[in-house]
Amino acid sequence: MAGEWHPDPTGRHEYRWWDGQQWTDQVADYGVVGVDPVMATAPSAAAGASADVPSAPWAGAAAPITAATAGPYAAVPARYVATGPVVGAERVPAGIPLTNPWARLGAALLDLLLIIVTLFIGWAVWTLIVWSKGQTPGKQICGQRVVMKQTGRAAGWGGMALRDFVIRGLVIGILGQLTCGIVSLVATLMIFSAYHETLWDKWAGTLVVDDRAGRTLATA
Repeated sequence: MAGEWHPDPTGRHEYRWWDGQQWTDQVADYGVVGVDPVMATAPSAAAGASADVPSAPWAGAAAPITAATAGPYAAVPARYVATGPVVGAERVPAGIPLTNPWARLGAALLDLLLIIVTLFIGWAVWTLIVWSKGQTPGKQICGQRVVMKQTGRAAGWGGMALRDFVIRGLVIGILGQLTCGIVSLVATLMIFSAYHETLWDKWAGTLVVDDRAGRTLATA
């Protein structure tokens, strides 16, 4: 069985990494990966009982962590380990944080300003160029990038066209018109959810991260 994220059986975190044989000390909370060693129940010598160690991710208490299974995170306090957003078994490369909602709204307002200043034409040409890097003009200026949740890599031209033109522009735009803007408002306010995903992010399977250095542009 391959390793994957599961709800933390200790209840202390959102997720804990199951390596296929036992629980590890790698945990995830609201998009940040950290370290919190699992404590197993010690066996009772008098009763001859065995430790409370599960054989599967849903089996209850967790197995102890050894130097072999702790990997590069051994003995590192949780507050010093941040490897990027985590959504279930999906993640983006280490050290690339999710963009906070206010920064995302700022980039959107910048896009709106550029549309007005360039009479839309300049903004549209710029957009068609930077879509290949998972960005809009506003996101490029702010160092933000759209990545695919399944791969952790920047959304290409096709992914951005699906996300911003088809889903956001057409589907949500039409639904917004039919509901007097209610759908558009709700879709936007979802940016304040745990992983800062708007409705078009959820439907397109994307996240927005801070990646000015372009680390998510590397091929998988």
